[in-house]
Amino acid sequence: MARILLVEDDLDLSDTLKDWLECSEHTVDTAYSGPEALDKMQAGRYDVIVLDWQLPVMAGPEVVRRYRSGGGKDRVLMLTGNREAGSRDAGLSAGADDYLPKPFNLDQLSERLRSILERDWQ
Repeated sequence: MARILLVEDDLDLSDTLKDWLECSEHTVDTAYSGPEALDKMQAGRYDVIVLDWQLPVMAGPEVVRRYRSGGGKDRVLMLTGNREAGSRDAGLSAGADDYLPKPFNLDQLSERLRSILERDWQ
């Protein structure tokens, strides 16, 4: 069981993902915009932050960049529908630990979360 911050501005998708993660016995907090996400990231400790690329006010890469520059160390899984060449590298360069392109199925998300949670973090 992990403590997860889910940052997704699509309310239907956010609800679906939250329900799925809670059924998998994770504790899930949600945020719907970049600034709200950054506030929660800086105020709490999470096992994983699931962060959408396209967010209102501040995009996901900028959120994780600011979080990392402030000393944030929690693992970040970036979600994106961005299919441009180099977007994966851009997300990882901003500070994300892993990357999952949309569309994805819930089993893929679970597998990626399992993988990120099992890694040895220093």
